[in-house]
Amino acid sequence: MLFAISMHAQKGEKQKAYSSDELRRFKELKKKSDLVFNDNDPDFKVTDVPAGWKGESAVVLCQKYYYNYDYTASGVMGGKFIATKELIRRRIKLFDRAAVDAFSEFYFMKSNATAFRIIKPDGSSIDVDPKKAIDVLAGVTVPRFYRSLHYHTAYKKIAIPDLEPGDIIDYFYESSEMTLLEEQKHINYVPVIFTLSGTYPVLKQKYAFIVDKHFFINFRSFNGAPELKQSESALISDDKVSKKAKAYVLEDGNREKSKEERWTNEYLNDPMIKFQVYYVADQNDSYDFLGKSTEVRSEIVSGEEVRNVVMKYVKSNSAYSVVSDKVSSWINDHNEKVTGAVDKALLSYYYWRYYYEYKEYDKFTATTKPVSGPGDRDFICTMVEIMKELDILNKTEIVALVPHNIGNINTLLLLSELELGIRVGGDKGVILFPFERHSRHDEISYLYQGQEAYCFSADVKTDAAPVRRITIPASTYESNSMVADFNIRLSEDMELLEIKRTSYYKGLLKEPYCEMTLMASDYHDSDRKLFDPDYTEIPKWVNKDAAAEYKNEKEEERAEFEKEQKEKLEKVLKNDFEVESYDQFRLMKKGRGQTDSILSYEETFKLKGMVNKAGRNYSLDVGKLIGSQIKITDDEMKRSHDIYYNFPKKLVNNISIELPKGYVPDNMQVLEVNVENEAGTFNAVAVYESGTITITTTKIYKTSFATMDKWPLWVSFLDAAYNFSQKKLILKKT
Repeated sequence: MLFAISMHAQKGEKQKAYSSDELRRFKELKKKSDLVFNDNDPDFKVTDVPAGWKGESAVVLCQKYYYNYDYTASGVMGGKFIATKELIRRRIKLFDRAAVDAFSEFYFMKSNATAFRIIKPDGSSIDVDPKKAIDVLAGVTVPRFYRSLHYHTAYKKIAIPDLEPGDIIDYFYESSEMTLLEEQKHINYVPVIFTLSGTYPVLKQKYAFIVDKHFFINFRSFNGAPELKQSESALISDDKVSKKAKAYVLEDGNREKSKEERWTNEYLNDPMIKFQVYYVADQNDSYDFLGKSTEVRSEIVSGEEVRNVVMKYVKSNSAYSVVSDKVSSWINDHNEKVTGAVDKALLSYYYWRYYYEYKEYDKFTATTKPVSGPGDRDFICTMVEIMKELDILNKTEIVALVPHNIGNINTLLLLSELELGIRVGGDKGVILFPFERHSRHDEISYLYQGQEAYCFSADVKTDAAPVRRITIPASTYESNSMVADFNIRLSEDMELLEIKRTSYYKGLLKEPYCEMTLMASDYHDSDRKLFDPDYTEIPKWVNKDAAAEYKNEKEEERAEFEKEQKEKLEKVLKNDFEVESYDQFRLMKKGRGQTDSILSYEETFKLKGMVNKAGRNYSLDVGKLIGSQIKITDDEMKRSHDIYYNFPKKLVNNISIELPKGYVPDNMQVLEVNVENEAGTFNAVAVYESGTITITTTKIYKTSFATMDKWPLWVSFLDAAYNFSQKKLILKKT
């Protein structure tokens, strides 16, 4: 057995002395290993697969996820405890060398007990010592197959030697925890949303829950997934539970592997499960959508339930009064002429963003602030308090939605699915969601756009007001645009392209470029000029004796930022080109203010490898100037799922190339393209005049959703863009 082997030295090795505690743990682990691997479950005895799966690389023969939530009234010194257990067991059969290579490095979650057994084709078994595993470093992406449903971030990996096709890997890991309740009255366990299909086909899978008194479980199957049923067979033989506990099992079988497709949403297409478990001592103290203790709640949450829970948050908002007082006082003291509800709400949004970034988090270097702003519950509670103090609460409503990547309000089951914002001024007013460092009020997350939302009064005195449904506005491709203006010359030796590029980003396309191009102290200074009536270049809170130090730190900060900025922008450029040098950057507009919607900057750089000698002539890779384009492979031509793109957008390149004297373009016609349909556009126009080639390309994604039958239309304009990116222009010697 595994744990017996790990207790003794291998032949020729010096035996290690173990402490009594270690020996006790080894014995406990061996007992657990024997119990799990000798389970009488017939589904874990199966070794063959259906004929149709013989060509698969690997098949999961059986997998079981077991969760036990146990409330025990006795513990150390008579205290009340909660005991929780998660046990995952899987058997995977390998069919080819690709599977052998994939599973030779095996990942698993850090846990209390772990065991691996390799069953060879002749029925013999080999145990693998898990103590040889090493920690997976932070930031390393663990393959999807191994990831826990609970999104644990601590993993280990182990080498499994001498695997061969036909082998079966049988493994389990168990995590358990005891929680002393003391004054703790409410525990929300991690919400889980997952699909039943995965990297490999699954012959049999089971999800079992043991739920004791004071535990609540929300669970629902979607998209044709099997239902969860009450069944005492869920219990593992060594677990003892109270008479009030209930057991539930979901069983599923013959599940094909998921097909990887571009721009799909597995949660909306594939059989899917949502669940969350809660411990609640007193249900009246809960802020969640609960059913009855030990019973499964599967009913979709109603708008009235959403309103009641959200207003419960709003009523307990005393912690947000300090911020709301600051924001409302500034507006009342310095913006007397602002009287409209929408204008007051927008001022509140931008002033609080400034206060949150500058006042709350940093008074000196502005280098350690979080990118994200407040959470949605903090946001709505604070904004409601601000609106109340500005005397516009009667025009303020709360909106609650489910992001489209996990469903909509008609599939709402868990509180964690909800995203909250406020609406001021009714149907023609403004909807505000939590701000981030560079967000603008009208740049709503693409996950929210077009979603149906619940809407109800934000006034706690009218918390029984009707709940209405509204639709969150969706942006257009004109709202999310990029324009790049290129001015290009060829070097005298015809080896390099010398380029000045001016880029303009608008809407949801800005975010990654804001982070790379905007320096915190610069935009903080701009905000201070706008919002601080006593603005001075050196803030007044800086002591005169410290002014020189303050300036020096700012200069050092700028030098460090500009160094990192250049490295980041050059790295982005290298994704598409061979870069000879990245020479200069100049910021033009920040694009993060209420009236400043466009981020723009200018760069100069040199590219190599774009011009090649062709006899007396030269070949210029002109198509590459529009950047890398999507290549649709033959395997992608047949589609199984609807198309979920992030958001509509428009990408324009205006390219001006000054040709060396003595050269003219020979094949301009290859640069003329025009493909347009209901899905998108790719258009290219080229003109040669007075020694200069001018090329304009326009690529448009017109929509963020399309049914799978529209895929050929997408392929049409995507192929046109890719084919253009491969075009070469001949520069003919005259």
